[in-house]
Amino acid sequence: MTAIEKALSTKAPKDVLQAFLLNTAKESVAYASEKIIAGNADYASLNFSNPELKKIEPWAGSSQGRDVYI
Repeated sequence: MTAIEKALSTKAPKDVLQAFLLNTAKESVAYASEKIIAGNADYASLNFSNPELKKIEPWAGSSQGRDVYI
């Protein structure tokens, strides 16, 4: 059983996070995101809104959807 299959069967936060982290390589992250991240998932990193920080760290702040994780 792959990590993604395990995450889908158990839905345990630990399994989902582990499956995603094991699939962060450029060639597998889109597939992992499609399979285990909800289309309306929220992402928050470092803060919720800071336009100056977002200029130097584009992932900072909050966003929504699967594509943010890719």
